[in-house]
Amino acid sequence: GNFTTQGNISCVSLTQTSDATKKDKIKPIQDPLEKIAQIEGVTFNWLDSGMPSAGVIAQQLMEILPEAIGSVFDDHDRYEQVEEINQQGETVLVNKLVHERDDSKRSYTVEYAGVVALCVQAIKALNEKVGQLERAAADEGQS
Repeated sequence: GNFTTQGNISCVSLTQTSDATKKDKIKPIQDPLEKIAQIEGVTFNWLDSGMPSAGVIAQQLMEILPEAIGSVFDDHDRYEQVEEINQQGETVLVNKLVHERDDSKRSYTVEYAGVVALCVQAIKALNEKVGQLERAAADEGQS
């Protein structure tokens, strides 16, 4: 199930399932440096609490790494139990929809493990570029 809260959650450790046996179609993130260059790390204050924070903007990341985006709805279907008479003439309780979710009240979420994966690939790409530059400098020094 899902757990949603407007407050902070504190814990000693937070893990996500990441076992290879639970995954399919595994492939490295392509063009990580180009993707990283398009993402802006920002600081901001939350509208509901005024608390300062930092992160990325989900709508921006959606264009670059949509696999790391999810959504939650700030509005939900609401049901009430009402009494009805069934075909056998018995009074029964049934759930009736009294408020349908407003789909326009969506908030996008970021799976930061996806952002970390992008950063890992970008670091590897940068490391390769540094290695190429070091080899080129060494070759020039020997000439």
